Amino acid sequence: MAFSPSEDPWGTGMLVSGGLWALAFLVLLVRRSPLRPPPSGAASLMSLSAIGFIACALLGATAQPAEPAPGSASADEASAEAESGDQDASPSPDEKTPSGDEATPQPTDAAEAPEAKPTVAALPEPDPIPASGPERRAAVRKVLRDARKVYESTRDCKRVEPVGRAWKAIAALPEDTHSERVRAVVRRLEACRRQVRWTTTYAVHRKRVDARDAFVDTLVARIAKSHDVRAAVKLSGDDHERIRIGGGNFDDALVSALMTDAFKDELAGLGFESVVVARPGKTWREALEPRSESAYVDDALTPYGLEAKLTLSAG
Repeated sequence: MAFSPSEDPWGTGMLVSGGLWALAFLVLLVRRSPLRPPPSGAASLMSLSAIGFIACALLGATAQPAEPAPGSASADEASAEAESGDQDASPSPDEKTPSGDEATPQPTDAAEAPEAKPTVAALPEPDPIPASGPERRAAVRKVLRDARKVYESTRDCKRVEPVGRAWKAIAALPEDTHSERVRAVVRRLEACRRQVRWTTTYAVHRKRVDARDAFVDTLVARIAKSHDVRAAVKLSGDDHERIRIGGGNFDDALVSALMTDAFKDELAGLGFESVVVARPGKTWREALEPRSESAYVDDALTPYGLEAKLTLSAG
């Protein structure tokens, strides 16, 4: 590439300083005489040019390289962009799909997870695929590109709506388009689906534990109002899944009035696995059958088609 003084001012200064030093040196050689001292002007020029040369070298070494002009890209970058635009967005069949351990995300804010029961019409229907011709191939490529944007995004790959939308579009592709390239995209989306399920499970779990914790004060106030008993309510277990109600005034009649089927269903709905009512010297114990948290997770993911492993039909 040709040298440009405007692009390298310090290099230009070094060249000028070096040239002046060489000129002064030649003057000293030509006018050198044993009967008189060397010209003071040439000596001064040599000193100044040497100082200038060193200064330009130091400044040039510390100067930042010039930024390229906006909008100007190198030939390699333009070629790479063109090549990327021509390629399909899907990975090659040999591309490694992240394993379950590799795809495990860190806990995220529960607000990003869907509600326990989102509406059935959670996602719109994808655009239909043309029957044949270049339009059909272009439509399939667009579906794959949109899916790639999702599974390559660290944010969208853990969110239920983007993954569900990408999967719904893939699942709607005609069976004769199910190439190995399409199946590779499905494998990448399945890795995202596992992350979505993990974050949803975490959110559902925290929401239900918090609901059990909040129920303590509610139950104390209810027993005091309905039965005129000052009860002590405590939770135990790693997930606060066991509840104990204590008080000195409990007897068989009061426990029977408290432990109605509706009350036990309420406790089971909150996720409690057992309830114990106790007074000094006697306890009443009841086992409960709560619905599993995985069932609530399925409720959250089913409207998005993400409750089970993503697979395409054979063919």
